[in-house]
Amino acid sequence: MPVVIVEKNVLNGLIDSFVLDNIKNILEGKWLGDSNSKIYNYKFRIIPFASLGNKNGLLLGFKPDYIKIYSEDEITKKEAIIGIYEDNLSGYSDEYGAIIGL
Repeated sequence: MPVVIVEKNVLNGLIDSFVLDNIKNILEGKWLGDSNSKIYNYKFRIIPFASLGNKNGLLLGFKPDYIKIYSEDEITKKEAIIGIYEDNLSGYSDEYGAIIGL
């Protein structure tokens, strides 16, 4: 399934802030929430990746029901996993907040 990498700050308001603030703990299996938490609503996935300087990376991801991609003349619905990236994807600028490789 394709993965869309999205900056954590873009997801503020869409994902519970407690989850966004504890991504590292979740990836390490140290979830601090209780059974009443909304964490189970997100269909979380652990996404392994390799990149320059990081051969064994992990991203926390979730599976929405679908994503919509808007282009000039059409709207496409696709299934994808949203991978949460904790840093800035566009370097020091804010040109974009996600990478879509569909």
